[in-house]
Amino acid sequence: MAQFVPSVARQRDNRVLVNDKLMRPYLLSYYQRLGVTGIAQVGDDTAGFLIPDAISDSSPLSFLRNLVVESDASGASDIVLLSGCLATR
Repeated sequence: MAQFVPSVARQRDNRVLVNDKLMRPYLLSYYQRLGVTGIAQVGDDTAGFLIPDAISDSSPLSFLRNLVVESDASGASDIVLLSGCLATR
């Protein structure tokens, strides 16, 4: 799942990085030079985070919920992602 949906902590860190390294130094001053008003303030953290449970059935991202593995009675689940493997005989 983490290959497609980063953890909330990672999403929060990315949002801070975008605000600090892109929005504050460049984008807001660009908007001001253009005379654009009504832009959300930098650091406006009202947007939610992408979590599989919050994805609606009609969303193009609804397939992501199929990647969630439910734990069995023992509380453990394992997935092995095979990538770049070439089987030969």
